[in-house]
Parts: sequence; C-alpha cells; structure tokens
Amino acid sequence: MKIAGFEPPIVQFLVRCSKGTYIRSIADDFGKKLGTGAYLNSLRRTSSGDFKVEDAWSVEDLVMAFGGDNT
Repeated sequence: MKIAGFEPPIVQFLVRCSKGTYIRSIADDFGKKLGTGAYLNSLRRTSSGDFKVEDAWSVEDLVMAFGGDNT
C-alpha cells in the first residue's frame, strides 16, 4: 500500500492486490490502527487482469465506432 495523498480527514492510497482482496476491509483496518475508525469514500479499479483503465474507450468513442448516427 502506498499513501498517495493526505488532506485531513481524507487519506488516498494505492493498493496493488490480487483478486479476492477486500479493499473496504483494508480501509476499516487502517482506521482501527489509527484508533479513529475509517470507511471507504470511493474506489477506482485501474486494472483487472490484462485490462487497464488507460486502454479503455470513452462512451463517445464507442458510439462513433459502433453506434453510428442514431439521431
């Protein structure tokens, strides 16, 4: 785990993990270690297997490539 940002009370962190990892539990454990409690405010998966977010198509690109002109 790497701390990516800290602006109290928000902590942003990056986690590289395998399938089956419960990120919400990691946030809860983080809060327990601090003695304050914590919860997951947001979660963004940047990759899964061979799929990476930087390779993803935008909705607009998909419409142009496969949707044609449906107006």
